[in-house]
Amino acid sequence: MKKETKANKNRTRMILVLIISVIFIVSAVSVAIAVRNYRLLQSVEFVYSGNLEQRSARSIEISEEEQAERVKAMKRKGQKSKFDFFCNSEIEFEYGTDYGSLVLANVSTNDCILVASILTDDGTLIYRSGGIEPGRYISQIRLFAPPEDGEHNCRVFVTAYEKDTYELIGVQYTDLTIWIGERIDAEK
Repeated sequence: MKKETKANKNRTRMILVLIISVIFIVSAVSVAIAVRNYRLLQSVEFVYSGNLEQRSARSIEISEEEQAERVKAMKRKGQKSKFDFFCNSEIEFEYGTDYGSLVLANVSTNDCILVASILTDDGTLIYRSGGIEPGRYISQIRLFAPPEDGEHNCRVFVTAYEKDTYELIGVQYTDLTIWIGERIDAEK
């Protein structure tokens, strides 16, 4: 009976050590993710001075209802109650071209200026727009430092600012795939 009690105590200790180890690992991973996200947010939050996107900004020509449907279809993360936007989930840059088509819209119902920043997986800033006014969208972008050829998983961070004071309202982000060069689909 003493052997059984000793064996049970040892088993209980092993289980306790295992549980504490799992809790420690989960905590460490959570802290690492939080630090990474904090660093990413620090790179997209900057002092906005009122410079508006001039070159590629266009007026949105779809109804507010259709804009709302596009917003709803997006997989946005962040402060979704603060403002709305929509954008495409892929951009393709063909060989020999510097520009890609990114539709990123500041919906007509917003009362703020949006600035879009694209970051690669490793946190490198490869694009930042000027301010996009409500009811307008950008249709074409040029990357600061295009990554090498191939498929790249990135994120579009959209930062909202007050129209008059340029005070930060909030940040949202969504995933974006960028293709540099010829796109090779699995179906070919």
